[in-house]
Amino acid sequence: MAKRNRSELIVVPLDGSEQAEQVIPYAEGLRNKNGTLLFFQVVNPSGPARGLFGDIEVTMEGVIEQEREAARARLIEIADRWDPVLRKKPEVEAYAGDAVDAIKAIVAEKDADMLAIASSGRGALSRWAFGSVADTLMRDAPAPVLIVHPTPESEGEIREAVFTRIIVPLDGSETAEAALPEAARLSQNAGLPVALVQVVNPSLEFSMVGQGLAPITADLYNEVEADFINQANEALDRGVAALGDLDADIVKVVLEGGTTEAIKHYVEPGDLIVMTSHGRTGFRRFLLGSVAQKIINDRIAPVVLVPAAGEELGASS
Repeated sequence: MAKRNRSELIVVPLDGSEQAEQVIPYAEGLRNKNGTLLFFQVVNPSGPARGLFGDIEVTMEGVIEQEREAARARLIEIADRWDPVLRKKPEVEAYAGDAVDAIKAIVAEKDADMLAIASSGRGALSRWAFGSVADTLMRDAPAPVLIVHPTPESEGEIREAVFTRIIVPLDGSETAEAALPEAARLSQNAGLPVALVQVVNPSLEFSMVGQGLAPITADLYNEVEADFINQANEALDRGVAALGDLDADIVKVVLEGGTTEAIKHYVEPGDLIVMTSHGRTGFRRFLLGSVAQKIINDRIAPVVLVPAAGEELGASS
């Protein structure tokens, strides 16, 4: 299918639960003004419809089409309920089959720019971020994946989602920097400033080197810390250049300490984290795959995971 002229499409899988629907306002908030949301449901018929004596009254193909039509009708009802938030009517579609395969198929068929999922639900697509469906999609999604954690207090509430800033964690690797084009796209879509963040941790490096060497003096620690900060700033400068000309502010931030905790303390309400799912290993680099999982598990902020490619992909998890 030919790439659309940037009239972007975001696929939003739903499972009939209010939990899953909580991703809708976040997807809408990131949608290009000319873009479209596509509400999607997976159906899984158990078999053909049989009569009283076991004879087939509706074939499997017929049952699938009936369930797809019923799913589309439910999705239209959901769209009507969320009309106060949606600036444009979404498209609706339903496929039959395995949840992961069906989601990947609709993304590929529609040439979607993003997949937006809630981290949990109570219907056919449940066990999102902490189950096999989302684990597979985060590793092998054909497009960036927006992951939002539903909260019990928000169930049934129709409200807009407010984004105020995009945060991009970097680690000096080209794989981490692969998230920058997506961050730039989302910044342009939503008019959001971008903060490029790199965490340094000299204490961890010294602990990994061991105690068999010369004592660690304050001067040595300061020298190593300064070296780390200089390298981090060089990586952040490359990030700024890769973002190109944005109609929004770009800031560079070097944090110190444990990577996840440092990011957690830096994040504020309204932040969106955009990062690749894997990054470089090594004393001075953090495992982006591990950090991404911790950020998601700790519910620090909504996250857009950008599929990683290349040799570094298998370096973490």
